[in-house]
Amino acid sequence: MSRFRVALILFLLPALAFAASREKAPPPVETNRVIHVIDFQVPQYDTNGVMTGMLRGNDANIYPDRMAEISGVRMDIFRNTLTGRVADVRVTSPKCFYHADKGYAVSEETIRIARDNMIITGSNYVINSKDQRMQINHDAKVVLLGVQSDSISGRILGTNAPPARTKGAQKVKQP
Repeated sequence: MSRFRVALILFLLPALAFAASREKAPPPVETNRVIHVIDFQVPQYDTNGVMTGMLRGNDANIYPDRMAEISGVRMDIFRNTLTGRVADVRVTSPKCFYHADKGYAVSEETIRIARDNMIITGSNYVINSKDQRMQINHDAKVVLLGVQSDSISGRILGTNAPPARTKGAQKVKQP
């Protein structure tokens, strides 16, 4: 069975279904066995046929209920510019369970989301692609890159945002 067919069975992303309907391809055949895939990649497309992402994994087990256990998860989310497609966000995780039909991924493992100006890390996460929502339940951390702050007031320079306060913090009188 080709990697493309296995990937199609695994993910059945709306865009792939859209592309398959244009080619009049037969629907994937359901089986009662676990399918193992090694070193795969699956493009994601929007409704206009424009590639919006690329999901990669070191290996995956695809179960009969179409749940996939993926190891070595890497997801690039693209932004289209006048000069072409640019990888805007990269999401990595050692392992997750992904159900394309229901549009969610869940894992107790770590996750790292990197952009050019920030990095978000944490563990025990849920991603709902249908609602475009992500929840990190443990050790969530956001690091802003290239942002300067005024060390006296705690304000981020260039904004009118008030300084960040920590619970229980008290103002100290200056002599």
